[in-house]
Amino acid sequence: ADRRRYFILEYLKGRWIRKYFNVAFAGGERSAAYLQELGFPGNRIWRGYDVVDNAHFAAGAEKARREGQALREKLSLPARYFLYVGRFSPEKNLPLLLRAYREYRRRAGGNPWALVLVGGGPEEENIRKMEAAEKIAGIHFVGFRQIEELPSYYAFASCFVLPSLSEPWGLVVNEAMAAGLPVLVSERCGCVPELVHPDRNGYVFAHADAGGLAELMTLMASGQKDLTAMGEESRRIISYFSPESWGRTLAEGIRQVTSRNEYSN
Repeated sequence: ADRRRYFILEYLKGRWIRKYFNVAFAGGERSAAYLQELGFPGNRIWRGYDVVDNAHFAAGAEKARREGQALREKLSLPARYFLYVGRFSPEKNLPLLLRAYREYRRRAGGNPWALVLVGGGPEEENIRKMEAAEKIAGIHFVGFRQIEELPSYYAFASCFVLPSLSEPWGLVVNEAMAAGLPVLVSERCGCVPELVHPDRNGYVFAHADAGGLAELMTLMASGQKDLTAMGEESRRIISYFSPESWGRTLAEGIRQVTSRNEYSN
């Protein structure tokens, strides 16, 4: 759904994968559906590919929270903030996030949450120019951070946002959920059917609708939602998407495939 498809290319792609592959291990519902559109048999597709080390992000976030205000001040993080983690590249749709955040601040009035951007990439200069030209206050550019550092930024965030135009899955959503955050995720992200349960652990928004995202940001910051409970639901949901579940699913696929006579050679 994230780009134009051409019949002849899709036809040739389908023939190629059916010829050379017996089974597929796909990221989730959308990847599996796409494989089936290419003619790959549904009973030869296993799901559960896209996982992160949940324990790393959960334990790291809890450790950071125990350190509390001292660590927050060391990292120069605001009291309440929306968080983005990822590359600064065109497919990540950061201009829409900035437009939505500007509108959120207009609606919020006197005490808005900040927006913390963790990452870097080819679009960073353009994003900084947009921030300056449109005089958008409250944005904190943190820069690129290693995986060992990321749990601290998740720990003090109030809500995670991923606005991508194109995202086969979105592993940063896994990371944020493992750290106990509610999430706002573009409908273009492949993880949406499995990970984002509206009004339980977050919401889905249209990738081109800055106003819709601003409305959700306003809702999350309004005090009307129990963000702690939503974060706990995120932890519960992501517990089914772990390296252990990845291994079990792959092993089951291998067992079933190798037991079939048609694959014996």
